[in-house]
Amino acid sequence: MSTSFLTKCEILSEVHLEASWNEQLKDFSDVNDIGLPLAYLINKGLATANDKGEVFIEATWESLCNMLNVDSKANYTNADEILNASPFVKDDEDK
Repeated sequence: MSTSFLTKCEILSEVHLEASWNEQLKDFSDVNDIGLPLAYLINKGLATANDKGEVFIEATWESLCNMLNVDSKANYTNADEILNASPFVKDDEDK
């Protein structure tokens, strides 16, 4: 089972908010300047996605998974789970 569309929107919404102050996510945010805000709006119930919107969300999801070097087809339930799956993200104990 893969991550549901609405969960992808929730995770991407968190990335969108984090990118507003995290310099390491600036390039990712710049490239995904439609998908991230759209995911945020969908997550907050302020918009619904049509077919074109879903394409943007899916492309942004693939981009995030590629950046984190994680399986885009895996079933992630939240942002912490996908970040913990990444070999590039270390938790506070590893710092």
